Amino acid sequence: MDDRINEAEDKIDEADEDGKATSKAEDLIDDAKDFLDEAQTAFDDAEYDEALDLAKDADDAVDDALDAIGKSGSSNVGDLEDRLDELRDDLDDARGDVDSAIDDGDDVGKAKNFLKKAKTALNDAEDALDSGDDSDAEDLLDDAEDYIDDALNEL
Repeated sequence: MDDRINEAEDKIDEADEDGKATSKAEDLIDDAKDFLDEAQTAFDDAEYDEALDLAKDADDAVDDALDAIGKSGSSNVGDLEDRLDELRDDLDDARGDVDSAIDDGDDVGKAKNFLKKAKTALNDAEDALDSGDDSDAEDLLDDAEDYIDDALNEL
């Protein structure tokens, strides 16, 4: 199992050098190592069924890590930055829609709250990108997109 983990870490390093997002894969490898440590402890305590289950969990985590870097859908930093820019444009467009709704006399309180949350998520995503946390940035961009959609649905 240690060989599989080392092999996966090598592939993650290669993907990182190619500019692909690797945060999720790195987290999954950390999980695999934790499962393996727990499996060894369970084995040492003669809890063989538990040790086997944990070893399988470690193996699954390695598979998931390899999948996280092996899919063509893996985002690179440039893609995330482009998405951030697009969502900022979407936010500006949504603000224009809210302003139009205000002019029409519509209640836009909920929509404005969603747009505030979207702005915060976008700012946090930018911070995550700046700190190299691609996985967190991607999650925050997803949140921002959902908030913008929610705001528009309130209009």
